[in-house]
Amino acid sequence: MRLFTTGEVASMLKTSVQMTRRMINRGDIPAVKIGRRWYVPEARFNELIGVSNNENDR
Repeated sequence: MRLFTTGEVASMLKTSVQMTRRMINRGDIPAVKIGRRWYVPEARFNELIGVSNNENDR
């Protein structure tokens, strides 16, 4: 399972890290906290932006 950092997510969404963290805190972006840092699972991020991970959907 690949995990994206808040910086990587911010870059992909073309927003700031601060805005990304706000979105995570509001529950708009599904994330997990490991230690003191937030990470977004790749599969959940892809669901959020509408990209399918399933080979059968292609």
